[in-house]
Amino acid sequence: MTWQQKYAKYMRSSTWRNKREEAFAYHGRRCACCSSTKTLCVHHITYRTYNREPGQELMKELLPLCKDHHKLVHALINEFVYSHKDDYKYNWDKASKEAINYLLHGSLKGRRKKTHPKKMRSKASTKKRKELNKLNRGIGCAKGSQLRYIKE
Repeated sequence: MTWQQKYAKYMRSSTWRNKREEAFAYHGRRCACCSSTKTLCVHHITYRTYNREPGQELMKELLPLCKDHHKLVHALINEFVYSHKDDYKYNWDKASKEAINYLLHGSLKGRRKKTHPKKMRSKASTKKRKELNKLNRGIGCAKGSQLRYIKE
């Protein structure tokens, strides 16, 4: 059985349903980004304790998100992993934390700050900036939402 098959089986289990309800009790039954109460999911920020023992995830590793923000987080994770494909130390966990931080606070910790307008930017940094600007355009799912763009 592959990792994806085991994970899919766990997502359908009563153990996950109980852990999901525990996460809602701990964090509240609202999206962490937009405070929506509709179509909620629980996102694994990291899979460290899940990989050791399914059902024993820590509450700090789980985060309630609406369906739209959950899709956006995974789109951002894929973008961040792809943009760091040459960095062997950059992994899914780091990308996930960076994506959550970007959604919740609108900033990218550890990313290069804006350069002075008079300084020249390289083509690579210009391309990354354009990709992030592309993510910043789009729709919002609720008033005050940080949701911008969902990549299909």
